[in-house]
Amino acid sequence: MKVLSTSTLFVCVATVLLAATAFKTLAEEPASDVLEVRWVMAGIEKDTDPSHPVSIPQETTLRTGDKIKMYLKAVNKCFFYLFYQNPEGQLRLIYPDSLPSEGLVSGTQLTVPQGDQWFELDEQTGTETFHVLVSPTQLRSIETLYENYRQHASENGYPAARIITAIERLRNQQRPLTSKAEKPLSIGGTIRGSSKTGAETTGNRLDHLAEDIATASVFCRTYTIEHH
Repeated sequence: MKVLSTSTLFVCVATVLLAATAFKTLAEEPASDVLEVRWVMAGIEKDTDPSHPVSIPQETTLRTGDKIKMYLKAVNKCFFYLFYQNPEGQLRLIYPDSLPSEGLVSGTQLTVPQGDQWFELDEQTGTETFHVLVSPTQLRSIETLYENYRQHASENGYPAARIITAIERLRNQQRPLTSKAEKPLSIGGTIRGSSKTGAETTGNRLDHLAEDIATASVFCRTYTIEHH
C-alpha cells in the first residue's frame, strides 16, 4: 500500500500522510454520552475518475493501483484513532499524528489522507488491515499500549497482538443505537457510488457516501483488504 508511488504503505513525506486535515479547530468540549458520527471508507479503482468514489465494505479484494480514502464527520465531540496493519503484521497509527490524542469538536470533518490525496496500493500484495476506533472519551489504554509497542516494536516478542486484542475487546462492547449503513458488494463489482459531480470537494463527495453511526459506547470497525 502506498500513497501515489513506492513499495511501502505510506510514501511521500511521512508527516503529510500522518496528519489528516481537520476543517475545524480542535477545542475543549464536554464529551457526550452518545457518540454520533458520519463515516465511510471509500475507494476508486485504478485509472478511474476520482470524482466517483464508492463505499468499501469491511471485507473486500483490491488490486495494485486501486486507491482508498477515509472520511469522518464528528456530530458531537469524539476521539478518533486509525491504525494500519501491513501484511507482515506491523502496526502503525495513521491518525492522530501524535499522542496523547485531542478530541474533535462537533462539526469537524476530516479526510485521511488529507485533501485530494489517496492511499494507493503498491505491488506488495497480501492482507492489509485498517482498524477504526471512535470514542466519546479518550482511549488512554489504547494510547499506552501503542506507545509501548512503538518503542519496543524492534524487540522480538513484543507483538502488535496486544493492541489488536484490546481493540477486539472494545468492539465486543459496542452498543449501536442506530446505523444507516449501505451494503456494497466489492470495489470491482457493482457498488453504489456518489452521483454528485461538479465543483464539489472530495470531502463533500465522501459525505454523500457516509453512513450515520450512533452508539452508546465506542465505534470500532475493522477493514480487511485482500490485496492481489
